[in-house]
Amino acid sequence: VDTEVTYNTTVEEAEALCDAKYGHENWTSVSNNVATEASLLHPFSFSLATGFHTRDLSKAFALLACAMGNYHCDVVYCRDTYCKNPHYVERY
Repeated sequence: VDTEVTYNTTVEEAEALCDAKYGHENWTSVSNNVATEASLLHPFSFSLATGFHTRDLSKAFALLACAMGNYHCDVVYCRDTYCKNPHYVERY
């Protein structure tokens, strides 16, 4: 669980976390194509009922969250919901 992000994390702080985790060039040059490509490489890799089935697709969405400026919001949302569920903790 990511503990560096807090309810008070700023966009600038989140960008620095994205730089550290993914590399500045990787998340600043990403496009929606990265999610499409990951989906094509791993058909049926996502379901509304069961979530992401591969780390490639979840990483693609994390890169997109960094690029869109909502990475810190996604981390807090996950930590407050899915990260409390043992099923998802074990899976991801």
